[in-house]
Amino acid sequence: MCKVCLNEVELNKLREHNAVHMIRKDVTVTPNTCGYCINDQTCNIQIKKTSGFGENSNYGPFSNCKYYVKFSLKPAERSTKNKPCTNRPVKCERCDTILWSYNIEAHYRLNHDGHEIPNMISEEEIRRLNNVTL
Repeated sequence: MCKVCLNEVELNKLREHNAVHMIRKDVTVTPNTCGYCINDQTCNIQIKKTSGFGENSNYGPFSNCKYYVKFSLKPAERSTKNKPCTNRPVKCERCDTILWSYNIEAHYRLNHDGHEIPNMISEEEIRRLNNVTL
């Protein structure tokens, strides 16, 4: 069940559902807001090696969130009509902290004030997410 709107949401669709709430500012996004459950205190997100060696290594997300669902990082980088959400773990260019891409703005404001904030969400993605029916 979604903690924001109380709708029943399939676990594999919760990350995208929560992205809609984050984009619409239904929740306050902090540097620690979890993309799976929207909690901002107890969950962490990591990028771990999943297979391969050296240049052929593959990486994927991992979290201690009880709603964690494995997904592929590469497809999550691109917003599409059917999968508009790009909220995924990324590494901060300034301090190497791993955080959700939708949290990068809050992270920069808190930890790197005065530095240019990387744009992680396109206008097209915002438009697509705003058109999602919850």
